[in-house]
Amino acid sequence: MGFQKGHKKVGGKKKGVPNKATTTAREAIAAFVNNNTGRLERLLDEIEADSPKDAFDAITKVMEYHLPKLARSENTVEHSVDDKLADILTDIDGRSAGIPGADTKL
Repeated sequence: MGFQKGHKKVGGKKKGVPNKATTTAREAIAAFVNNNTGRLERLLDEIEADSPKDAFDAITKVMEYHLPKLARSENTVEHSVDDKLADILTDIDGRSAGIPGADTKL
């Protein structure tokens, strides 16, 4: 019988624990890159002599396995700067309504 909704999870891998095979592979790639920096630089120089784009693509592919990928994030703006400024000015006008001389323009 499989897992049923509403029941507590029992056993298994805890959330956030990385897969052992993935961790081992990443460590092996990191060790390879660290131990072969000179060879990789010479190889990239040779590739770059023929095609800078191919050299860039090669280093990018190696980095994908050596560095963690960052999650994408999306930023949204709810109000424009003009809207925010108008809100601030309206708030200031409202607060200065009872102050003598506050309606005098500078």
